[in-house]
Amino acid sequence: MKKYAFYTPVTLAFLVVCFVSSIAVADDTLNAKAIAVYGPDGMVEVSNTIEYTGDISAIAIKVDLPHGVELQSATGDIPPAISARKGDTGLLEFAWVTPPASPFTFKYSALVYDKDAEGKIYASVTYRRTGSPIYADIDPIDIK
Repeated sequence: MKKYAFYTPVTLAFLVVCFVSSIAVADDTLNAKAIAVYGPDGMVEVSNTIEYTGDISAIAIKVDLPHGVELQSATGDIPPAISARKGDTGLLEFAWVTPPASPFTFKYSALVYDKDAEGKIYASVTYRRTGSPIYADIDPIDIK
């Protein structure tokens, strides 16, 4: 009776491909930073720069506005396919199903309409790829 080895050529090829894929994915990076400019009448202009490496299938930004703050506009190098609208409050979502080339800039403006509003604007970026996603928090923006 012949004994078959546990690792057939097909199994070995599969293991090598999985191992090499996991090495490539381990080197993928995601960095995001924001700069805020405070204007007259409670306007806050936020410019986000997002840099990534690796092969991605989608990228999304979530922005959480505190009470008393609403979205006025959103622009960037390439407009997101999914976007919040003027006047939206709370958790805003922006997504690109065809990601812009790295690095790219995404800007939004928000109006602090409640003079007693306080807190921070929190944001994060999610990078979708084969395998698990990568997340990056963007430094919070103070409401002044």
